[in-house]
Amino acid sequence: MRGHQVSLARVWLPMAVVAIVAVHLTYPIALAHAGLSAGILSGAVLAVVVAHAGLLTTLRRPPVIFLAAIVLGIAVNRKWPLPFVPPMLWPLGAALVLGAVSIFLLSFREFRAAGTSVQGGKPTTTLVRTGPYRFSRNPIYLSFILLVIGLSVWLNDLWLLVTLVPPVVFISAVVIPREERFLERTFPEYSSYRTAVRRWTRRESRSTHCPRCDGT
Repeated sequence: MRGHQVSLARVWLPMAVVAIVAVHLTYPIALAHAGLSAGILSGAVLAVVVAHAGLLTTLRRPPVIFLAAIVLGIAVNRKWPLPFVPPMLWPLGAALVLGAVSIFLLSFREFRAAGTSVQGGKPTTTLVRTGPYRFSRNPIYLSFILLVIGLSVWLNDLWLLVTLVPPVVFISAVVIPREERFLERTFPEYSSYRTAVRRWTRRESRSTHCPRCDGT
């Protein structure tokens, strides 16, 4: 299956890159900002190399996706600053970052206490329903989102909120549903947990936790 995905990527990804490059070169920004133009084209070439090297499944992991969103948001803001909050609110961003790190560490601790790995590539041995998982079925994903939001306020960088949208859509529409299907097949008790706890914050339907669920 993984080999099939990589082979498919070798077809559609280069085609997508060619389309992006074609559109980019016809857009006025290519002439007005030579540095950004070179960066976009270099990124496109890197994407093709990654696909052909068989690294697509690694780069698709949620932590890498959110890290890419942070790097992109900060890089674009350096070129075109887009402040959106008054200085008095910057400490709120720092508090959100601290909260995000705390949620992640607490979630990680619950995995360790349950004796199962938080790494998505390792087998899941048990569901984790304690600690942050009492209130959210995806607290690690939630911590990633809060981290980016906190950084956007702390750094006064609206671009970070813009670059956050694709990872959230991808996680919600692709990653979590895939994890839910795995959990339903593996753990009979998953259905009752999903009914009792919301995906993001307290109660309702969809995903629980095992290392594969957070893709870390």
